[in-house]
Amino acid sequence: MKKYKAIFWFSLIIVLVIFSISLISIKLAQASVANIVQIVFSNEPLLVPTGEVSEDLNIQTQNSAGLVEALDETADLTLTSTSATGEFSSSNSSWVADNTLTMNKTWSNRKFYYKDSTEGEFTINAVLTARTTGQTWSTSQLIRIGEGEAPDSTATSTTSTTTTSTSKTTNSTHSSQEELSDLTESKSNLKISIGRDRTVFVGVPVEFEAHDNIFSSPESSKVRFDWSFGDGASTRGAGARHIYMYPGEYHVVVNGEYKENKSVTRIKLKVLAPDLILEKVSDNSISVKNKSASEVNLSGYGLFSAEQKYIFPKDTIISGNKTIIFPKEYINLFYQGFEVWLGDYLGRKVISLIE
Repeated sequence: MKKYKAIFWFSLIIVLVIFSISLISIKLAQASVANIVQIVFSNEPLLVPTGEVSEDLNIQTQNSAGLVEALDETADLTLTSTSATGEFSSSNSSWVADNTLTMNKTWSNRKFYYKDSTEGEFTINAVLTARTTGQTWSTSQLIRIGEGEAPDSTATSTTSTTTTSTSKTTNSTHSSQEELSDLTESKSNLKISIGRDRTVFVGVPVEFEAHDNIFSSPESSKVRFDWSFGDGASTRGAGARHIYMYPGEYHVVVNGEYKENKSVTRIKLKVLAPDLILEKVSDNSISVKNKSASEVNLSGYGLFSAEQKYIFPKDTIISGNKTIIFPKEYINLFYQGFEVWLGDYLGRKVISLIE
């Protein structure tokens, strides 16, 4: 009997020792990144030619004094861009697109590269997540693709968090107290997404679709999605279609609810009035010149003449200050002696043809 008691107490002591070591390891891991309060881009905002690889971009970990502070545990760096065509890579010579990079223990800097086939000014977002403690930090920086000047360095913003969060911004005027969802965290709670910030045009239908992390598709989702388009209009459902009648910058906010779970997300829409010149070419083709510095997407617009019309295919894009000629063989529009105009999806005149 004494022998069994001795074995019992010995086993109990071993279990307590192992448990204590585990607790100490967790505490040490938590302390290992406690000195890091932020991540920053150590480079200035860049101007990158369209389709070419950027110069070095670098994320750096820093302490509260703004000094370099090395990691004491491995972390994952997730990179995203507000441009749908933007790509990241850890190599500028052997390009392999990858938006999740590793920062190893003892590292304080992580270099990477960016390229994009779309002209414009975009935002690069970086989120660093420690693998052991789950602590996260985030930062962002503007980048310009194409011609012009590099963005102002004051446009760089940095935030830091000490707990895992799905918030895209720490200060917001939307009515719900729920954190802004980016659909990247655990499926234990409802997370929703409606995509990226976009540029659209007056009088053209804009298609939206809400996704969640509980159901496999918008069609099967039982989440209630309530939309506010920022111009006084609203609707409910997983899919939405809206037309903006005036130029401006609008915030599209969606509140999602499923049983006891709630979530909210938002994007920003820049609505522009197209600044175009429509001209007849000598062979009866038609040229469209974009007079603005921003690219124009002609999706939803068409060429109209008498009872004929030609609707531009989806994602027919004209770069800023560029001209595209649409051959007569493709538009198949007879307009001799008739007025021709570029119109919205209802045929309402936007620009008349210059003969």
